[in-house]
Amino acid sequence: MAEIVLTAVINKAIEVISNLITEGSSGLHWLEEDIRWIERETRHVWSYLDEAEARQDENHLVRNLVQDIEDLAHDIEDILDTLLPWLASHKSKGHLGCLTAASHVFSCGNDAAQHFVGEIEKIKRKIEDIDRLRTTYGIVDRGGTRSGDTWDPRRSFLYADESEIVGLEQDSDNLETRLVDTDLENGVISIVGMPGIGKTTLGKEIYRRVRHHFDCSAQVYVSQEPSIRELLLDIARQVGLEKGKFEDPIEANLGEYLRGKRFLVFLDDVWNTRTWDCLKLGFPNKPMSGSRIIITSRNTGVGRYIGGESSLHLLQPLTPENSWKLFSKMVMTSRGRNAVDLQGFEYIGKKIVEKCGGIPLAIVVTAGMLRERERTVHAWNGVLKSMSQDDRGELSKVLTMSYKDLPSALKPCFLYFGLFPEDHEIPAFQLINMWAAEKFIIASGEQDVEDVAEDYLNNLVARNLIQVASRRFDGRIRSCRIHDLLHNLSISIAKQTNFFRSISGGDKHSNTDSSSSRGRRIAYNPSNTREPDHFGANYEILKVRAMLCFDTNQYLQEEDFVVSHQLGGLTFLRVLSVETNSFLSSVPDEIGNLRLLSYIGLRGYYRGNLPSSIGNLKNLTTLDLRECRGICLPTCIWNMKKLKFFLLHESATFTTSRRLKNEVSLSSLRILDVVNCRHLEPHWLHKFTSLRKLGIRYPSTKISEILSGAGPILTKLENLRLTGAYPPTGKLNLYRYESLIKLHLGIVIEKLPDVKEFPRNLTKLSLRFTELEEDPFYTLKKLPRLEILKLGHRSHVSKELVCSGADSFPQLRVLKLRQLYDLENLLAEDGAMPELKTITIRDCWKLKVSKRFLSRTIIER
Repeated sequence: MAEIVLTAVINKAIEVISNLITEGSSGLHWLEEDIRWIERETRHVWSYLDEAEARQDENHLVRNLVQDIEDLAHDIEDILDTLLPWLASHKSKGHLGCLTAASHVFSCGNDAAQHFVGEIEKIKRKIEDIDRLRTTYGIVDRGGTRSGDTWDPRRSFLYADESEIVGLEQDSDNLETRLVDTDLENGVISIVGMPGIGKTTLGKEIYRRVRHHFDCSAQVYVSQEPSIRELLLDIARQVGLEKGKFEDPIEANLGEYLRGKRFLVFLDDVWNTRTWDCLKLGFPNKPMSGSRIIITSRNTGVGRYIGGESSLHLLQPLTPENSWKLFSKMVMTSRGRNAVDLQGFEYIGKKIVEKCGGIPLAIVVTAGMLRERERTVHAWNGVLKSMSQDDRGELSKVLTMSYKDLPSALKPCFLYFGLFPEDHEIPAFQLINMWAAEKFIIASGEQDVEDVAEDYLNNLVARNLIQVASRRFDGRIRSCRIHDLLHNLSISIAKQTNFFRSISGGDKHSNTDSSSSRGRRIAYNPSNTREPDHFGANYEILKVRAMLCFDTNQYLQEEDFVVSHQLGGLTFLRVLSVETNSFLSSVPDEIGNLRLLSYIGLRGYYRGNLPSSIGNLKNLTTLDLRECRGICLPTCIWNMKKLKFFLLHESATFTTSRRLKNEVSLSSLRILDVVNCRHLEPHWLHKFTSLRKLGIRYPSTKISEILSGAGPILTKLENLRLTGAYPPTGKLNLYRYESLIKLHLGIVIEKLPDVKEFPRNLTKLSLRFTELEEDPFYTLKKLPRLEILKLGHRSHVSKELVCSGADSFPQLRVLKLRQLYDLENLLAEDGAMPELKTITIRDCWKLKVSKRFLSRTIIER
């Protein structure tokens, strides 16, 4: 939607102003004034955009206005994205080089200033025209009540007779037990989960089961924009408050009445904490023991706010078996002549159920569609094909409500998931840095951009729009995915708003019509059938901000490096990601023309060298080549001042045409992983002042000496990986690294460092190929904050691991043992490892697990 682009425009305008203030050139005062005007006017346009977008389904004139605003926002964004590299060039060349740089960037014969003034005048005329249309057609004056005061058909579902549930029986039994338990913390059950997953159905069922245990009860549908007074009056009627006390203050009267009752109240579909803060005024501060409140919410954070962590009950999608059971029940429901016999329809029926992804609402809506169609395989196949387009009206509306409820800043972040293939597991690192590259995120207070982006991701997870696939040891999200139905939603909205377009020969979501050529991002999926050039010379295509290519079937051709003949012309490109299981052709030299490019991610087998023109990418912050085998990089990368994240495959090499000594400049670098020691001058470590993670392969004696020097050189270092087949001759002493919490040693060492030489705040330790003959537990058990210990292949080559002493491993929670082929016994005295939760064992064939550890042991195969 247009507000997404307006958010980007405001962020970029702020960045331009900041650059101008930093530049401090009196010759550019006119420019600063114009950019401030753009920012101010953009905020005014945004102020009535929300009202217009809320009405665009009602009125085609309003819909046209929203489209005009979107076009305006894109035009302003193009101007700002042209201006940013111009300013950078102005800074590097000095004031005298300003006009030369400007004429090059703007590609016009006139002075750059005159050109920009002309563009600003065009923007002013467009804003005046939009304001005229808005006033003429009364877009701001809705002249009616807000949507929250109108009747919502979902209200009736709360009171519909539904005597059976399918697939939620165990959830229902568990919650019923908790509700009647006298020790239920805060007296609240919070049923949370993604839209359509059955929260209301489950809430209704347990409410029906347990209401007879209470003196009085009530169930109400809350909604997004509720009338608090009407909700409190509805509760008052149901619990039996006398009508004479319905007048104000209804909150006090209802609260006083409930104070003497053991009550049960079911609040269905609570969207935000503000609603609860108003509603709770109608409940007593200290209710009678045994009183209960049930809530349902799409937002886990709302449930946590109301009832605490222990109140949460997260609903999961139905199993395939239960999905089929529900589908069979709904599609065979006897409704006159519409009853359907499933005999002969099982095969196509199960394909349809699979498309529903275990979401009960999707199954129910789809079954309703089938009951209204002819009872033929052809008709059912038509439904199956249509499911990819998400045309199931009721389901689409329910899902879209969650999208519309997102803050403006989160909407582009959600839509970004549609750029990835269905069922794709997306690394959080990749996603966060793509968002940052596109300027969706701005730093806030003491939080940097990446921290804010991580908060955004957690917010999407809390709203149950995104699923966590895996977490790091500290609980942070490692990878995530999106449910197929929400993936379809993101693609549908993106197509409507030109947020991105998909290109693929067999992709059901591919859209290559003229209206979609304006998409600002491209998801490219090569096909085995060679297609016409979808990129062509289209002017709008050259304005794309992100290009993601996913070649899982190895169809990417040698000449197809994301249409290399066009790559150099994509001067607005900020994100370039290519994932293939085949060979990557060489990146063209023209990549150096992409002055705004901030994120590069390559995965595959690389042929050739990365061109030295990459050194021209002054805005590059992420270079992710950890899955790119065989690549050779130019040494100019060591001088890229804005580079934050530099990740390499262990096979990566560097050109040797120029040997760098002292001119390395990577003060912004936060991650360097993993670099071969022969490509890293030891004294460079003194210049990586912002480094958080460092991975070195085959560390040398000199590297060990510098790391173990009298004063720590990497004061912000949190994660250190040292790997290789042979040991450093020097001894490591990392005690001074107070921020270092993760350490991986994959090198042969004669003996572990003394406990006083380990990082004092070490939380996670991994050992591999260390070839230790003496028991590592003797030293490691004394580490006061160690929570996770991994002993991998050839880390320990003796028969026993013995943990002695009652104070051993005081904080250890997880112990993982893998490929310790000589290990026979794991022993521990009583009181040792008091916090141990799990032991994971894999490929330790001789190891016998004692009874003491048996209940906490997981055997992996």
